[in-house]
Amino acid sequence: SYNYSIKDLRVGDMPQSNMALGITLTPIDGAALQFNYRYYDNHYADWDPTSREYSDGTPDTEKDSYDSWTAPAYGVLDIHGSYNLPFELGPAKPSLYVHVFNALDEVYIQDATDNSNYNAWGGATTHGPDDAEVFFGLPMSFNVGLSINF
Repeated sequence: SYNYSIKDLRVGDMPQSNMALGITLTPIDGAALQFNYRYYDNHYADWDPTSREYSDGTPDTEKDSYDSWTAPAYGVLDIHGSYNLPFELGPAKPSLYVHVFNALDEVYIQDATDNSNYNAWGGATTHGPDDAEVFFGLPMSFNVGLSINF
């Protein structure tokens, strides 16, 4: 028989609230500009249910029944653009494209592990930010290219 103090605890390792909003503009024939904004909130750090095990007769005050650490909410904007060049190379149709990921260069915590065995400060027991192992999201990056469609 095993006892786990997990009743009413939030699911970890994935945002409980998220939203995505996108808009595509076509300013001229053959060109497209797309803006995608993603927002994440209520992101509880990943935790292991077996870490909440308790013995029969354990008083409620000694049971670990607290939610894991919650990472700060964040939003990321990605921008994508493409342009179909106005000529053909035989059966090939060339186009240019550009992608800008995290266009606002947002610094954010993408993932976290609660009460990390490796990076907790002062003993991993309080489910606070000093006990979480965090993984930052990627900074702004981009790529530019030429594609040829047959």
